[in-house]
Amino acid sequence: MYTKLRTIQVIPILVDAFMTRAVHFLQVQTAIYGLRESAASNASQLQQEMSDMREDTATVKADWTVYVEKNESQYLEDTSAVESGKKGLEDVLHDWYGGIFSPFVFQVYVSAYSGC
Repeated sequence: MYTKLRTIQVIPILVDAFMTRAVHFLQVQTAIYGLRESAASNASQLQQEMSDMREDTATVKADWTVYVEKNESQYLEDTSAVESGKKGLEDVLHDWYGGIFSPFVFQVYVSAYSGC
């Protein structure tokens, strides 16, 4: 009977120890699950941010290419217009100087003022 009584006294201690370990085990498992879920969520968020940055980079690169091409084209047009205007001014000046200082006009001009 003493053995039975001793066993009955030990059982609550064992049950208590088992329950304490079980609760501790469940707490650890819950913490591990939370960490895994958090890590998966963070990894997913990081992947999304990287994807967004790749898209933004591609958009900026395309916009930059369009901008550069447009400005290069505008520069060529402006340069061509300046050269054309320069050529036109050179022609006008050449005609003007050629008209005033042509040999015939020069001779008439000199004759008029020299009294000949």
